[in-house]
Order: sequence, then C-alpha cells, then structure tokens
Amino acid sequence: MAKVPPPRGKGEPPLPGQTIGNLEAPERADLEPLNFKVPRAFRREFKTYAAQQGKSMSRVLHEAFAALKHESTN
Repeated sequence: MAKVPPPRGKGEPPLPGQTIGNLEAPERADLEPLNFKVPRAFRREFKTYAAQQGKSMSRVLHEAFAALKHESTN
C-alpha cells in the first residue's frame, strides 16, 4: 500500500457565497475596564457568589450597582 503524503497548507479559502455568516463578528458593546483593588477574601467571596448564581462577576456588579441606585432614589 502506498503512503499518502499529508496535505500541505490549508488549501484554498471558501468563496464568499459558500460561507455561512461566519465572517461577520457580532457587535460588542463598548466595554471599558474598571480597575480597582479589593481584599483577596472579598474577591474570593464575590467570585464564589457569582459562580453560584451562574453569572459573570461583571453582571453581579451591574446588578448590585443598579440595586444601590434604585435604593438611594427611594
């Protein structure tokens, strides 16, 4: 049995009509970093809480800030 050499390179790219919309990235909201330091124990507790709720740490912070703003307006 003859050995078949491995293919070289990735081959030709697909034609534009053959793609399934995988070349357009979804628009992301403009995000800015919010950098501040917190005690290690607080970070661990915050991260654990977010994971238990199945949310990102950013989402928990957004929700907490929204609740704080709502509380201060009442």
